[in-house]
Amino acid sequence: MGYADEAQMAASAFDAGQSYIGTEWADKIEDLGRDAMNWVSKASQDQEGIGDDILRGAGSVLQGAGAVMNAPGIKQAMQVLDAGSHYGGKLGGHLAKSVGIDPRIGGFAGNLVGDAVTGGFVRKAPKVAGKLADQAASFAAKNIPAQTAFALSEATPTVSRKLNAIPDNVNMKQLLELEDANMARADKLKVGDIKRSAQATITADPTDVKLYGHGQKVKVAHVPKELGSATGLTKIEGIPHKQIHHELMKDYYAEYADKARQLVKEGKATKADVINLGFVAKKHGFGLGDNKSAAAFIDKIPHDEGHEFMKRMGIQPVDSKATGKFNKTGDVKYPGAELTAEKKRISKIDNIDELTRDFEDGIREIGVPMRDEINAFQDAWERIDSADRMKLFQLRWKRDAANKAFVKGDLKSDTRLRKAMNEYKAFKKKLKADMSKYKDHQKQRLEGISDRRMDELQKAAELSQ
Repeated sequence: MGYADEAQMAASAFDAGQSYIGTEWADKIEDLGRDAMNWVSKASQDQEGIGDDILRGAGSVLQGAGAVMNAPGIKQAMQVLDAGSHYGGKLGGHLAKSVGIDPRIGGFAGNLVGDAVTGGFVRKAPKVAGKLADQAASFAAKNIPAQTAFALSEATPTVSRKLNAIPDNVNMKQLLELEDANMARADKLKVGDIKRSAQATITADPTDVKLYGHGQKVKVAHVPKELGSATGLTKIEGIPHKQIHHELMKDYYAEYADKARQLVKEGKATKADVINLGFVAKKHGFGLGDNKSAAAFIDKIPHDEGHEFMKRMGIQPVDSKATGKFNKTGDVKYPGAELTAEKKRISKIDNIDELTRDFEDGIREIGVPMRDEINAFQDAWERIDSADRMKLFQLRWKRDAANKAFVKGDLKSDTRLRKAMNEYKAFKKKLKADMSKYKDHQKQRLEGISDRRMDELQKAAELSQ
């Protein structure tokens, strides 16, 4: 079996969590780099001798590292092991940028060059640091396969390999530009709902439409019409019957985006780590913030009822100061997490790995159940006869027209308004009851299917024994 075949098998096993085959290659290269650094460290003790001789001495050892790096199969193995981020190094990414090397390879081989040439003595001899860095870059350009790429510090996440969800084939330059644009827009907005959505916006797909907070024409162009009519009043002006629902609640998940960007400013993460959060969300079928992928188009009644249900069930975090924590009887109204406390907790996470893990946990524990419940309410609502749903819109328009024509002190105006309000309220109550009935029926049906499948699996297991 050749190196390339072994590398492919190692990649599959490593990705599946079955094996760490291939570490011997990484160890071999690391050992070569360590030998070079040890030699440089000893040579640098004589301050007057720092110069081309030292660089050539280090280069002779590093030349061997470059040869091993390019052996058949070794390059693939290094990509699998993500050795660049695993072994680290302060200068490697910058060298990769200066010579246009793929950071997956340049991050590692460049680190060997950077650490060998600077790690032992640049701090002792700052006058020659610039020259040595230039010669190190020249060495890297000659010994490392060059590809169009971006610096490790900009385009490669600093999160662990296991947490990195960014595919290899994405256009990172475009996504980095979009991240800058998203940040700039969020910074310009004033406090409020639209600003929070802009802060939560992380783009994982360059073709994704920015929907929320980008004007009525953009919304109308992308919101599906429920019954084919664009007339009538709705809560969101100009939107025919549908509301934009953020499947990952913007105020909560914006806190993760804000913290990741803060870590970037502090040098503890990269912009690619921020973008990685977008790909983690995408892995679970979500978008973030203003993006169309972040939105579901939900009718007002199932939207409102769905959120209220999720709060009562303790799924959705709630700001109790705004909503009231207790019922009139003194019982806890919303038993879930306190939104303000959760945001404060997230803001104190100071490690990008921990933040990324917590972000994904938040998607699994809050985002997925919320999406399931909202979709269940919307599905149940759509099972109601369309003529009845249209009738409710007509009753609401009648109520609004009576309210607009109301004249204080006029008995007829008062009677018309009361009648229109009562008719709308009673019919709305009926449709909400129908929606709940359909939702419960669907839940029971799905639970029955699940139980039957479990029974079938149990019987199959018994027969196989």
